[in-house]
Amino acid sequence: MREIQFIVDFNLKEVVGELRREFGFWRVARALLATVWRERRALNRVDGLNNHMRRDIGLPELERPRQPISLNPWGARF
Repeated sequence: MREIQFIVDFNLKEVVGELRREFGFWRVARALLATVWRERRALNRVDGLNNHMRRDIGLPELERPRQPISLNPWGARF
């Protein structure tokens, strides 16, 4: 893909300056921040998935930490 792309020589400072003159500083800054936020939000995160969901998509299961043994009779689960 990169072999067939055209090499375009442009000056980023000039392009940003032209955008600022046309739309204003705050609109350009807001659009830039919105784009960065959108890209940051688009990442797929799997650290919050439980083991069942991890198995379904082919990821290894996480080891569950063992619960400490409790001798409290009120905390018994049957």
